[in-house]
Amino acid sequence: MRRGSLSLQVYFGSAMWAVSMLIVWAAAALFLWWTAVRTEAQVRAMAQAVASTLAVIIAAEWHNTTQIETPVHLAAREPGVAFVKVRFPTGSLRVSAGDPAVEPALIWLEQAEGEYFNEHLGTVEVAVFRSLGADLLRPWVQATLLITVVATVIATLVSWRVTVRMTRPLERLRSAVVRWEEPAAFDPAVYHGLRELEELAAGFMEVRQQALAKRAEL
Repeated sequence: MRRGSLSLQVYFGSAMWAVSMLIVWAAAALFLWWTAVRTEAQVRAMAQAVASTLAVIIAAEWHNTTQIETPVHLAAREPGVAFVKVRFPTGSLRVSAGDPAVEPALIWLEQAEGEYFNEHLGTVEVAVFRSLGADLLRPWVQATLLITVVATVIATLVSWRVTVRMTRPLERLRSAVVRWEEPAAFDPAVYHGLRELEELAAGFMEVRQQALAKRAEL
């Protein structure tokens, strides 16, 4: 009997623990996904800002290649920037700085149109390394993992505590069944408020009284 009661605790506790872990880790995964999306948007916004700012800076000197090379090279030296390209309206390359041969899968590319007095001058392209987003995301990942581990420990303790509390009435009923002959072995008040256990306890009480009555007749 003791072994069966323990198995109930194990199964019930395991089910509660599995559900709590599913909630905790799903929440962590959802948060990391949202943070990754937001981080990518921030990095892309930075690249877009660099491209827009550079387009405004070089617009006045657009036709002077020597004058626009300096700000283009300075922009290419910004942290996380892979390369900067300035193109003619036809799409042909005019000025380039950085490492234009970098793999496309390693970068995010943003661009801005260059205009001067409503004249379309060309396009400024700024590529940033995706690793920059990974660097920004790493502290969030570490913090999330730490919080998840703590939440896992707390959920485990809470699951076990709730399991013990939920199965305690059944353990008491099991004990009462084993010691059914003792007058103080069964207290119906213990099962008050739990409908299923109240019905089970009432049935056991009736059988117990009948058994005691028959035993008294012998």
